[in-house]
Amino acid sequence: AGLRHHRDGRDVGFGPYTEALSREDRAALRDAFMAAAPDLRDRRRAMAEDMTRLAAALRAEPWDPAAAEAVLSRQGERAEERFTLGRRLFLERLGRMTPEARAALADRIERAMTRGRD
Repeated sequence: AGLRHHRDGRDVGFGPYTEALSREDRAALRDAFMAAAPDLRDRRRAMAEDMTRLAAALRAEPWDPAAAEAVLSRQGERAEERFTLGRRLFLERLGRMTPEARAALADRIERAMTRGRD
């Protein structure tokens, strides 16, 4: 969901759509995302803290569903922020493409969809 950032930091994608983008377009989208959200280290730290809190909530007796919900809610809010940013940047990148490049992207998306049906 949203832009995903692979561990090696080289690839950022907006679902299967960016997999169909050219290498140049993927790189430009990744660069735009990193420029718009340079706090990747802080986000990773927050995610690790949330995982620690969730693990503690899972071990707690008695079970406190509100503690787990609070962690999952924070994670969901951050995911929604990334998704919203990714959608905006993806649309901006699409708007910079020529009509021919957009048509070629549409063809690649359609081919990717039909590959799984054969």
